[in-house]
Amino acid sequence: FPSHDTVMKGVGTEKIVEELNLVFPELRISRSDQTSIKKRSDFQKILDGFESGEIEILVGTQLLAKGIDFEDVALIVVPDADIMLNLPDFRSHERAFQQLHQLSGRAGRGQKRGQVLVQSYQPSHVVLNAVKSESFLELAQNELVERKTFGYPPFSRLIEITVKHKDQQTVFNAAAQLNNILRSKLGDRLLGPLTPSVS
Repeated sequence: FPSHDTVMKGVGTEKIVEELNLVFPELRISRSDQTSIKKRSDFQKILDGFESGEIEILVGTQLLAKGIDFEDVALIVVPDADIMLNLPDFRSHERAFQQLHQLSGRAGRGQKRGQVLVQSYQPSHVVLNAVKSESFLELAQNELVERKTFGYPPFSRLIEITVKHKDQQTVFNAAAQLNNILRSKLGDRLLGPLTPSVS
């Protein structure tokens, strides 16, 4: 886990495939992401190619972690795991653990022992430690303490209200009015209004 050799940050699957082609020009490399898959049959064709050995390295998004089972996967690499560890969502640690644990189960199902390499600037992060030691219970107990402290589910319920309009000023005005009405009833339990990171 702890290594400072990998420096590339914030790159997509296309860039990773480019770099891999430079390092391993003799290997057949493919990618599986939204741009490379136009229809369901494209995805199946890529999976079939990987399973048959026609594709030797497959670069993909989180979709590859979901329920895909191959015998001879010896190495799985997760670049920039910090993105999933630091999402602004109270469930981000739980989801990151699930994804990384799921991926670790995908390596080494055949004859050879598998490896999972995770790139992170936080190698001692609680989630990464939980994945390494397979201690979901400990992570869950820590998460529950935090959720109780901050009033997150399962100790409370959350309601999200989304205000949309073509005109940005109209949205701001409506959100401010709604905020004033709700704050008079909910006080400090109200968070917002917030502008989404992707508007």
